[in-house]
Amino acid sequence: RPVKFARGCIDYKNYLKNEMLVSDKKVNLVDDIIKTQDKLNLDFNKVDLFVGIPFCPSRCAYCSFISEQITKKSRLNEYIDTLCAEIEAGKYYYQNNLGSIYIGGGTPIALPIELLEKLLKTIGKQNVEYTIEAGRPDCFSKDKLKLFADYGVSRICVNPQTLNDKTLVKMGRKHTAESVFSAYKMAREFPFIINTDLIAGLTDETFLDFKYSLDTILTLNPENVTVHTLCLKAGSKLKTEQEVLSDLDVEKMVDYTYTTLKNLGYNPYYCYRQKYSAGNLENVGYSKSGAECRYNICVMEELTDNPAFGAGANTKIIFNQENRIERYFPPKDINTYLNKLDKIIKEKDNLFKKKLQLN
Repeated sequence: RPVKFARGCIDYKNYLKNEMLVSDKKVNLVDDIIKTQDKLNLDFNKVDLFVGIPFCPSRCAYCSFISEQITKKSRLNEYIDTLCAEIEAGKYYYQNNLGSIYIGGGTPIALPIELLEKLLKTIGKQNVEYTIEAGRPDCFSKDKLKLFADYGVSRICVNPQTLNDKTLVKMGRKHTAESVFSAYKMAREFPFIINTDLIAGLTDETFLDFKYSLDTILTLNPENVTVHTLCLKAGSKLKTEQEVLSDLDVEKMVDYTYTTLKNLGYNPYYCYRQKYSAGNLENVGYSKSGAECRYNICVMEELTDNPAFGAGANTKIIFNQENRIERYFPPKDINTYLNKLDKIIKEKDNLFKKKLQLN
């Protein structure tokens, strides 16, 4: 969290450059992000809600999340029933003080529409920033997008990761570049702010491959573009197949992203770094003015409470008076989560009530 770190420094530009030997271009990136965030006047007393859907139509080679590929054996109905029960039990903590909602995964849009409707009905129609990761173009339908809009969803993610069909096959994605354009066109029939994700450093991709993906995505004029640097994470297929990442072109990809998006009026508004990333580089979200995602800022900079529901969905509660954060980690394994709901609700209830008593 380089931005959070910088905000803790009296003179962050000088400290990053002269004490930590950070390059000028990375100091400028942090400075750009801080300036963008400071213009937003965010209310940090609000609560930012996360709901996790750990299911996908296929498993990407770079993925290390708990997400399970959907098969006939997947316990989708049981999972949504359990998740809705957990949300109902924790509603008292957030329902009158919501800043944003983020339904992530996995691939939430991959669920059958009746399960999506049950989940959205449990959360309730809300008039706050409301994001759903609709990442896989092959799961889009007008009925699902209309359902999202009817329940107040204001932001969705259309995530190609790359527009190179050969790379999509290697990564285990079950869609084509052409389907990205079809999904995007479909989404534009609704009043959503749209984010698109790309990954710099995918296996065998050159700088020109990445440049093509970014340049082409920008012809669609999305409000947000997020560029991740590929990480070789434990639990991913790539980690076992490719122990060493070549970062020869990756820094060039990241630098091209910054220059291109800045020139087109997109500003970086949050970033974070992960272990084992190509070139030791960062992930950055860019946005047109006024379309920044509150959830990404508040959660990444650890500015607000982040109650989370679902298998592997980690809750963070901030105790400002004590200058500390307390976390609750539910089971990552879906079956374990389903079998331990009562315990999870009780333990989270203790954490929520501890914070409410201090307030």
